[in-house]
Amino acid sequence: MAELLKSFRPDVTWANAGGAWPDMIFSTRVRFARNLEGFAFANRAAADRLAEIRRLVFAAARESGMFPRGHYLKMEALGPLEKSFLAERHHISPVLASSVLPSGAVISNDEDLSVMINEEDHLRLQ
Repeated sequence: MAELLKSFRPDVTWANAGGAWPDMIFSTRVRFARNLEGFAFANRAAADRLAEIRRLVFAAARESGMFPRGHYLKMEALGPLEKSFLAERHHISPVLASSVLPSGAVISNDEDLSVMINEEDHLRLQ
């Protein structure tokens, strides 16, 4: 558990006190959700199909080159503290943190982009 937490930066760039107004934090989030063709929606899919979706998304993320040193996480392998940490940083949602089905997340090394897998949709980028 501690090893995962150590692999993340001690702070997030959007909360750094710099720039013209260091006492103000500006943050914007955009979410982009999609479901994969040929698979039932995440809330209706069998566990083995959800695991297959996660495997496909992990492979596509690696091939994309957008996450060269990213974090590839299986939610069922994480403890409550790790899930809470990721949710507090808005890398995952509370819904994903509480999931007991095969789900996951891919988080870029700079922590500016994350992909939630099998939350409410197969993919949710934010």
